[in-house]
Amino acid sequence: MMAKGTHTTTMMANDLPDVEVSCLQCHDDPPHDSGTEHGKALNSHLARIACQTCHIPSLHEDNTTRRDFGNTVYEEEHGIYIYDDSVKESKPGKGIAYVWWNGDATFLGNPIGDNPNQAGLYTFYDAAHRWPEFADFDYRGWYEETMRPIARAGRPSKLYAMKRFNGRQHIDLQNMGPFGGMFVPYNLPTYYRTGQPSTAARVEMEKSMMGMMYGLLFKYYMMDKFMSFMAIDGWNTDSYVDVHAGREVQPRWIPTDAMLEISHAIRLDGALDCSDCHGPQSVLDWQQLGYTPAEITDLSQAR
Repeated sequence: MMAKGTHTTTMMANDLPDVEVSCLQCHDDPPHDSGTEHGKALNSHLARIACQTCHIPSLHEDNTTRRDFGNTVYEEEHGIYIYDDSVKESKPGKGIAYVWWNGDATFLGNPIGDNPNQAGLYTFYDAAHRWPEFADFDYRGWYEETMRPIARAGRPSKLYAMKRFNGRQHIDLQNMGPFGGMFVPYNLPTYYRTGQPSTAARVEMEKSMMGMMYGLLFKYYMMDKFMSFMAIDGWNTDSYVDVHAGREVQPRWIPTDAMLEISHAIRLDGALDCSDCHGPQSVLDWQQLGYTPAEITDLSQAR
């Protein structure tokens, strides 16, 4: 029986839904020395800041934030072609992003949350990599109408440190919308041996499963509803011929970065302290986090 806590972090079954998984189950509550002013100050942040936010100040230097599946490089040691890890970042604000999270997430990999100040200035989805076909889509209006009520209806949010990640992969251009599209899978033996993603995609389309996925049963029982979550009006089965032939297929970056929960590499020594967040060299972007001008002025003061 596995307990995964009350946060939406994996697709696995939650065998013990009533068992919370948190740092304070094993560590003292409060965790810092309440006998000192410094300890009291740190403990006062617990209502709004997750332990990981301070205690994971950086990621491994080889951490990948951009993985380009549509472009391969030859790996001499193993004699195969692999995806291009085009960008590697490990520092706060780069590989690590700071977000408000209430424990829920969208299927697009976006942690749902809102700044507890209720000012309505924070958004967890911004479509930073907008596709040209949807340059005029009103993401802000959609967010206010659809997502902000969801963000406010859940549990109170805390500030979490998360791993930023984006990938570039072939998609079916006739089944895409403002939030992404249907990825075309690669035949991995072909991918690794030839280093040709387009060829690997065409080979995989030969599988009987792919023909079924573009069939009417999949359309009516699953795919129409699935595509509606990405604001796409129905699953276009006619595109199978073009995708199978390698037409209307193109590698694209996901419209917005996914944020992946991190809980490993906890450090006591080297954890973020007051001056890392409050002061001129803050690792936090107070405006992006949805604070008001008055709050930003106060929070930016050195502690």
